[in-house]
Amino acid sequence: MGKSSKKLGKVPKDSIKTFYDGRLTMFTAVKGLVRDGEFAAKLVQNLKPDLLALGLAPEDLEGLRYLRKRLQQKKKYEPDLSNIDISFVNHLSNFGDVDAPPPCFTMALDLADKLEIPVTTLDLDNSTHTNIYVKSVDLTDLLRQSFRFRAMRRKRFDIKTPEEFVLTWDRLLNKAKGFRVVEGSRELCMGETLKLLMDKNKGFKVLAIIELERAQGVIDWMITPPEKKKSQKTKKKAPK
Repeated sequence: MGKSSKKLGKVPKDSIKTFYDGRLTMFTAVKGLVRDGEFAAKLVQNLKPDLLALGLAPEDLEGLRYLRKRLQQKKKYEPDLSNIDISFVNHLSNFGDVDAPPPCFTMALDLADKLEIPVTTLDLDNSTHTNIYVKSVDLTDLLRQSFRFRAMRRKRFDIKTPEEFVLTWDRLLNKAKGFRVVEGSRELCMGETLKLLMDKNKGFKVLAIIELERAQGVIDWMITPPEKKKSQKTKKKAPK
């Protein structure tokens, strides 16, 4: 769903993390960058995991497979991008070829299905995500994000790497408390789902692909002891 004509180098070591005595490999990907889609596919090819876990909502996985069928039937596809998404992609294109949906998920999924590797998802389902959003994000948060985005859209980022750019963009865009709660809830869900998956499949090799912006939070929740996790959940409880 996205191709690059440039020769692909090695997957950056900083983008790969291993856990569970090497059974779990996590690729922290830059969403939208074709390069990271090719890296993700390369990891699927080289590792041939027993399971591919994507940092997506269950409905998004179904959507990607439906999209693939449409493309195979040579039907037109126009990505439904918000103004924020369009601006993000425009900025990200300074670092390489871009595509939508995120190649880190589409290219990995295409190859996993071809190799008959089972695929699962880690993120909140759409209904749960919507409920958390409605409870957490108020009008003030929306206005603050809108004003901040206007400045970000015109901003010239003096940044040298795509990794630094996406982390900076995420920090600025989600500065309001409500949006931080939503993204933190996603991290919690993905971290706990990944831990449960690894605990239930002791002999499995798993490749997880997580967007870079959420990766550290996912890791933190995945490795946090249960007793500490309980107290942190209480502190981070979304406002009513």
